[in-house]
Amino acid sequence: MSKQIHIRVPKVWMKKLPVIAGIALLFIMILPCSAIVSPDDSTTIPQSDSYPIEIRADPSEYAATMSSTPGINLSVHWIEMIPAEPVSYDWNTTSGRFFTWNAPDYEIKELGNSTTTLTDSVYWSYMVLDPDESVVREPVIITLAAKNETSRDVIANTTLQIEWKDDMVVVIRPVA
Repeated sequence: MSKQIHIRVPKVWMKKLPVIAGIALLFIMILPCSAIVSPDDSTTIPQSDSYPIEIRADPSEYAATMSSTPGINLSVHWIEMIPAEPVSYDWNTTSGRFFTWNAPDYEIKELGNSTTTLTDSVYWSYMVLDPDESVVREPVIITLAAKNETSRDVIANTTLQIEWKDDMVVVIRPVA
């Protein structure tokens, strides 16, 4: 003869069982998506192609005589995901200058042709030539390297090309 065992579950637990099961399921689903990262663990630093980025430029056509903007606003766009670690940005240009132009004072602060920022945007502009001066202008190449602020390892990089429409107007071109 087999003996049956009966377990009595209090009614209070029966009402909370779906909530407890739901929380457990949610925890199981979220756990693989998170990770504990140690600051000294070099394996947590992704390679430069792990975070694809691009430089967004506004406006896409610019003349130094435009009164609406002091230059082309260049901003970082993370294509797939934004890294969790603090990031610094190394901007370089073959011609022209970078600068900031931000609220509340909208004062232009020149940064030069090579700069490192903790913000993900800068402005770029060129030197206006004397109208009587005839110069063949080469395309401008802007490079951006996003770096882990702590380790200084490059986690992403990209390039933007600016071409001359004429002596006073530049246009943004994708780099092939």
